[in-house]
Order: sequence, then C-alpha cells, then structure tokens
Amino acid sequence: VPTGAKWKKLLKKVFLIKVVFGVDFSANRVILLPVMRDRIRLE
Repeated sequence: VPTGAKWKKLLKKVFLIKVVFGVDFSANRVILLPVMRDRIRLE
C-alpha cells in the first residue's frame, strides 16, 4: 500500500525535525541562560 509508505516517510521527517528542533532548543537554552544572567547582573 503506497499510503503506508508515505505515512512512514512523513513520520520520519516529523521525527527528524522534532529531534533537530529539540537539540537546537536545548543548545539555545544553554547559550541563552548565561547571557540572560549577565544582563540581569548588568541591570
């Protein structure tokens, strides 16, 4: 059934996007937290 293969491909894409965004989000948090702390300190 072609629809099943399409769904699997879609799920793989969504999963990859989620993983990439999750990694980006955690990395951004690690980078942003010290920056925010410095800004609070400066104020």
